[in-house]
Amino acid sequence: MVRMWMADPKKMCSKHLRGEYVECLMIAGMARKKRKLGGFFAHNCIEPSSVARRFSALKKEMLRRSYKAKKLLSQPDFSYLPKNQQRHRIDTKKNMCLLLSRCGECRRLHKKTRPPSL
Repeated sequence: MVRMWMADPKKMCSKHLRGEYVECLMIAGMARKKRKLGGFFAHNCIEPSSVARRFSALKKEMLRRSYKAKKLLSQPDFSYLPKNQQRHRIDTKKNMCLLLSRCGECRRLHKKTRPPSL
């Protein structure tokens, strides 16, 4: 399933970082074809207003890690979707819990970069 995790790219393992980069491109492709995306909204997987900005953040982190990230992406046109889908926001806390429950490397990076408790 295509998923925008919306987690801090610095706290994502290489697999999830590169995967979400490609998924942003796939989401843009689906928007160009004006595909229905109801299932993606139902599963908290897509935030239309953030696709280009998110892609840019992922690309920046990929380049910092010396990965090849040559693709360009402008904000896709989601105007064909119902207004509630156009404005959909991902539950980032829920997605973070899901990501950390699935991936030990993301969990390790998340713990490593958390500020110390006082």
